[in-house]
Amino acid sequence: MVPEGKLAAHRLSAADLRAVAAGEIDALVVNRLMAAKLSRHQLLLAALMRAAAQSAAAAHAATLVPAYRLLAAVQARDERVVRDLLALPQVGSWAFHCLNRLNAFPGERDRVSPLGTDLGQLAVIACAAALRAGQPFHLDIPLRHGVVTFPALGTARPGASADWEWGRACLDDQGGRVSSSVSTVHIPAGESESRSTGGGWSAITRLSAVSSGLTVEFWLDDRDPYLDRFGLARVTVDRDDLLAWQGRLAEAWRIAARRHRALAAMIARVIRTVVPLAEPFPAQSVSATAASAFGAIGLSLPDDAIAMAEVLVHECHHAILSAVTDLVPMTGPGGERLAYAPWRDDARPLGALLQGTYAQFGVTGFWRRQRHMGSARARLRGDAEFARGLAAAAVTAATLARSDVLTEAGRQFVGALRVTMAAWQDEPVRAAAKELAAEGALDHRARWRLRHLRPDPRTIQSLACAWLAGDQPAMLPAAVGVSLQWQPPPSAAGSARSYLLLLRYSDPERFRHWVRHDGPPTGDERDHRQVDPADRALLCGDDAAAAEGYLRRIAVGDDSDAWAGLAVARRRTGPARVAAVLAERPEVVACLHERLRFHGRPDPDRLAAWLAGSS
Repeated sequence: MVPEGKLAAHRLSAADLRAVAAGEIDALVVNRLMAAKLSRHQLLLAALMRAAAQSAAAAHAATLVPAYRLLAAVQARDERVVRDLLALPQVGSWAFHCLNRLNAFPGERDRVSPLGTDLGQLAVIACAAALRAGQPFHLDIPLRHGVVTFPALGTARPGASADWEWGRACLDDQGGRVSSSVSTVHIPAGESESRSTGGGWSAITRLSAVSSGLTVEFWLDDRDPYLDRFGLARVTVDRDDLLAWQGRLAEAWRIAARRHRALAAMIARVIRTVVPLAEPFPAQSVSATAASAFGAIGLSLPDDAIAMAEVLVHECHHAILSAVTDLVPMTGPGGERLAYAPWRDDARPLGALLQGTYAQFGVTGFWRRQRHMGSARARLRGDAEFARGLAAAAVTAATLARSDVLTEAGRQFVGALRVTMAAWQDEPVRAAAKELAAEGALDHRARWRLRHLRPDPRTIQSLACAWLAGDQPAMLPAAVGVSLQWQPPPSAAGSARSYLLLLRYSDPERFRHWVRHDGPPTGDERDHRQVDPADRALLCGDDAAAAEGYLRRIAVGDDSDAWAGLAVARRRTGPARVAAVLAERPEVVACLHERLRFHGRPDPDRLAAWLAGSS
């Protein structure tokens, strides 16, 4: 059942890698990646069995061995059922988690479930296979607070007298059943996983859509304990939620299948499961993938169909690159070093930056086509998203290319990405969209630099002495050394101004309500952000009032958000050299300004002009 060494047989050719780097991923490449992931899950299972036999977990062999034997018996009866089950994302996530527990891997999150319950999940997996194949069995299974979820089938709730009780599952001439110390629940067998027998059984929900001859079908799984691996809160989907998810998918699939057919075909093949996540704030959707759960994506319900299509493209590219790097390593030592990612408020390891760059590349390609379709407002949004995404991915691809962490394959891959994006740079974009994208990018970059970069203190002291002496600065801001200091992620709410700068083109009506009413629309009671008066002036185009407001805030004390706002305002109003210093090295100006606080805080514009060598 688990062919040793099979993973080593999987290969991607140079042509395959070039196709992935160009975003031209055909069905043959996807099939190779899917086959490699299945082999990986099989090898993880074999490794788990060996590790369990060689450790203190050997006491659980009474559970593991019968479960493994049942899985082998089902495979002899119907190999397709076992293959499909072992390929599920939650199976990979479970095996990876258990191996980490057995090996006391320090990066694994602490779990409340007993080791025996985790290892016993193999019995649940084997039962799911037997139920699908119609293979008779009797097997002990672990219950979690009286509940057990069979992968890609459904959930039985027989109840229990203890949190981690073991129950009994069976399939015989009386049908499928799960029994506990409290009750017995009848469960369906065969391929009728969508059927509900009532009582304590409920099937896993399926989402599906058909458009232009292409079909997509996802499990919407809010229950499986090994799909809770995205670092974000998972939510339970009720009937009304399900209708919203189904409707949003149907609308998004019409966009994807009709206008982005190759991408849609890839999504339909790669993504198998959607895990519903909670929004940290209203209208602020989130999404994620987990390397150990290939084929699953976590996301909150996107605001509209185009956002849904975009997030499917984004997360599918993450999944594809994760599968590729299993076969072709692209980063080596040093991948943990931190760098700037224009789509994140935290500093990212270079290894993760490659993942983010490829996902951003995929989304940019999506907007490259989408921006020519729909109303004038939709085309403006598409142009702005294309310009913003292209600039962001180009920056991080250049960062990676300059680094020494890429393998030879990684260098070729990133080089191919850069060639494709360089060709996109020549495509015309509306001036208004370029400006919207540029301001949003500047605001984010300035806030990030002010948060994470610390100028060399000796240099700042030297500059302070020169300022006080009335001398010219000994060096330009670009020459000031900085150190990158990791900071914990900021509030999930993020910057209200940054959010609104993007909302200007993504949802103009919502933007107008925010600016007019100093807060979100009715129904978003969880969102307590308010619009600062200086930000409102900036967003309404009153640049002079905005600059005055930011200058007042800076005069009161250290205010990195005000410095970033001033950088955006001065981009509009100048002078050009002041604007350039505030945009490119805001942390130097802010740090020097703070150093001079005991000598009467200087005017930020004058200080920036002095640093630029223009005063």
